[in-house]
Amino acid sequence: MQHEIPTQPFEKLAADIFHLDGQDFLLVADYYSKMPFVKSLKTLTIKETIDYLESVFAIHGIPKMIITDNARQFTSAEFHEFSRMWDFKHTTSSPHYPQSNGFIERTVQTVKNCLKKAKAEKQNPQLALLALRTTPIDNALPSTAELLFNRKVKSQLPHVIHHDHRTEQIKHQLLERQKIQKKYFDKNTRDLPPLIENQQVSVQNATTGLWSPATIIKSNDEPRSYIIETPEGTTLRRNRRHLKDSSRTRQLEPCIEPDIDDPGECNTEVNDPPTTPKTTPAPTRPPERCVPSMAPPNTRGIKNGASQTRSGRKVNPPKRYDDFI
Repeated sequence: MQHEIPTQPFEKLAADIFHLDGQDFLLVADYYSKMPFVKSLKTLTIKETIDYLESVFAIHGIPKMIITDNARQFTSAEFHEFSRMWDFKHTTSSPHYPQSNGFIERTVQTVKNCLKKAKAEKQNPQLALLALRTTPIDNALPSTAELLFNRKVKSQLPHVIHHDHRTEQIKHQLLERQKIQKKYFDKNTRDLPPLIENQQVSVQNATTGLWSPATIIKSNDEPRSYIIETPEGTTLRRNRRHLKDSSRTRQLEPCIEPDIDDPGECNTEVNDPPTTPKTTPAPTRPPERCVPSMAPPNTRGIKNGASQTRSGRKVNPPKRYDDFI
């Protein structure tokens, strides 16, 4: 499920912490403009995470909502108090399912590639990030910096001056871009049926991939997210993708090998030769192997010097070789 596009910049943000070349980074991205803000972290403390978010909000304003994963920096009591004091809604994605916040995951990969390229070319990483922010999103949309600031941002990249983009026009272009992305994504996906309260399900372990029984407690506020309870009494939150209806689960039956004495159970593509009646057994003859019916070459009735292929075609040598027989 795709997130709804905001009506203006900095209404909805996403944040994530990623690791690159032995260093930790905090990434904040705007859902409307796609603008990435990157901060190198000295430590992975909750305080440093909150301090950077406060500095971003102090410049660009407080968002209505921020979406993160379930890292301890974002699920701590300190971060909860931070969201209450600064008056913004904090939502987390489904555990072990980063795809539910796919926008920030794609932005992480884009920023990683940008920093890797800058390091390989011995370029200033801040200039590389500036080039990323001032590059048009596509042929119909301006750069992330222009969408955020509503003006051209000077960089070392050549650019042309366009007329001002109206908000409604930009939102329409963003929607069209999102529809195209959804079209290609939906080719290999299908909607799973919703689950109800007290329904018996199986939940997949994200580490081992094994399935174990559980019970649906309720659906969560986030789309396709459920609160479940295990037989041990543990309460978990899982995405619909990691849950399946136990009543629809079918166990695989063991494959039973047919009795080799019963020719009717022989599941081969080659027909067996006619069996000899039981009244005339041939105990001295070894059992025949089940092989494709291939008659041996029939050499009877073939003249001397002639040969026959395996398919039965007769081959006669040229007459000029008759003197050598």
